[in-house]
Amino acid sequence: GISCLEAGHWVYQYDLSLALFNASAEVQYCNGKFEKMESLVNEVFDNAKSFDDKIRCYTSHVFALGAQQRFQEAIDTGLYVLGQLGTRFPARPRKIYSIVAVLKTKRMLRGKTADDILRLPLMTDPRKLATVHILNLIALYVFFTRQAFMPLITTHFVRTTLESGLSGFGASGFGYFAMLTCGVLGDIDGGYLYSKIALRLLEKFHAKSYVARVYTPVYG
Repeated sequence: GISCLEAGHWVYQYDLSLALFNASAEVQYCNGKFEKMESLVNEVFDNAKSFDDKIRCYTSHVFALGAQQRFQEAIDTGLYVLGQLGTRFPARPRKIYSIVAVLKTKRMLRGKTADDILRLPLMTDPRKLATVHILNLIALYVFFTRQAFMPLITTHFVRTTLESGLSGFGASGFGYFAMLTCGVLGDIDGGYLYSKIALRLLEKFHAKSYVARVYTPVYG
């Protein structure tokens, strides 16, 4: 499809160009042709009219970096995208930041049952959906390579769900929060509750592509 575009297509056929380059970048990622994918992604970055039009390509870019085990670059790229979406994290997270984030999240969850949370409205804001998508992507890389960020990533994931609604991505957020609650805070009952929420979200949204990302913290 790209070869059929006319000269000046980024001006005269913008929407079609954006759709074709995004789709082609995803195909190249799936085929493991990362250099070709990077070329396509960079063209979108150079020609997109707004940051929101770049988000899909940034998602492919983070996926590809992770697939190449370039975890630090994947995290840095994800944090940059989150910053552009209005979610910023400290460059050097200190323990006090994590404590405050956990307490704030626990306060928001206080008194809520699994059914209460499962009755929340669906998340519809495209920027919030992009935020939890990126959080979902980088959480695993953070867990393995930059664990000081893990409480901040996890708690923001859960708070975004509570504030903006449910999505399939939220299953990962509650899964990681269950692991944090049980393994770090020693709250077995809380960890069990959040694990149940994670599994029910996985089922509710038929989010089969996120099974591994949910089962890893819930059963790992």
